[in-house]
Amino acid sequence: HDCVDTTVVSAHMIVALQTIASRNVDPLKQVVVSVCTVETDSTAHNVIPQVVKMKGTVRTMDAGVQDFVERRIGAIVEGTALALGAKAEVRYQRGYPVTVNAPENTDYAAEVARRVSGHIDTDTPPLMGAEDFSFMLNERPGAYIFLG
Repeated sequence: HDCVDTTVVSAHMIVALQTIASRNVDPLKQVVVSVCTVETDSTAHNVIPQVVKMKGTVRTMDAGVQDFVERRIGAIVEGTALALGAKAEVRYQRGYPVTVNAPENTDYAAEVARRVSGHIDTDTPPLMGAEDFSFMLNERPGAYIFLG
């Protein structure tokens, strides 16, 4: 019976997952890979847990990068676990798609806002927030804008 230190495996995985953004994706493409929660099946301070669950998020502005990151996470988790004598399973659940405005609708919304307020700020950086309006924009052209 082999004893696998799941804390070592978890630490290696967390570090290895960070290489996706730092080494695997073009630096001009935006991606964030975060391990946000680590849970174990033990609350004892002196017992190596048998099971560790890690949860996190991936944010990107490009669906192709999202596809790549999903495959890369699977490869890293599987390879790290194998190399350290552990077993691992990845459950990758996609949440919100990227919110992308249609140029024609964006121009129209900007012109209406300009007529109402006299000024609009068009020099805003992209945001990586999750927005359910993205589902609508995948079905029909439109524009998501900020007011105020």
